Amino acid sequence: MSEPTPAAPGAVAKAPQSHVRTLSKATVASCVATASEIGLLWLLVHPVHMPRWVAFWLVQFYCNAVTFLLYKYWAFDAADVGRARNQYFKQLFIFAGSVVLNTAIPSLMTYRMHVEPVTAFVISQIVVYAAWNYPGNRYWVFKR
Repeated sequence: MSEPTPAAPGAVAKAPQSHVRTLSKATVASCVATASEIGLLWLLVHPVHMPRWVAFWLVQFYCNAVTFLLYKYWAFDAADVGRARNQYFKQLFIFAGSVVLNTAIPSLMTYRMHVEPVTAFVISQIVVYAAWNYPGNRYWVFKR
């Protein structure tokens, strides 16, 4: 039996093709949902003059429904995997963490650091997506 050949120094391990494809599709789905969410946020904060923290909180419910559908039926190819009701229940747990993070982070950035509200929300969305939403949906909600 031969020993596995070690990777060359400085070589980068490649992710499996299915993971790269899934991450790409999930990121596109999130970008589509988030772009529409940001447009809605802008309308609520600027022309409507809704309190910023309420707008941060409200737009996430809209985006949650859009992303769940895009993830289940396209990004994670999970139309025939699991029951939608069970997956949505799990996804609501991920969403709860996302709501807390995506309300607290941009609120701190706008009220304490005086960052423009939509900019603060976009920054928060990127951080929360990479650290919480994608891993939770990929490895727990839509687990194969």
